Amino acid sequence: AEYKALAATVSGRVAYAVANCKLEPKADAMLHLVIADLMTGAESMEGKTSKSRHDGAVQVLEALKSYGKHFQHNGWNAIKA
Repeated sequence: AEYKALAATVSGRVAYAVANCKLEPKADAMLHLVIADLMTGAESMEGKTSKSRHDGAVQVLEALKSYGKHFQHNGWNAIKA
């Protein structure tokens, strides 16, 4: 149940980011790569793929690390996992 709740949070945050995205084309393309990993991870956490729910959570963490490497975001805290 916790994986499903986390997946819903990730999906909601991604939807908000997409709806409010105003990036230059190169940055937008990079963000779409991060979003793809976030959404694939969320789908795994929901049990919609052959990956385990745990592996989906790991994919989300890795996507967030990637975001932190490629974007300067005020208030962004790196994940220490």
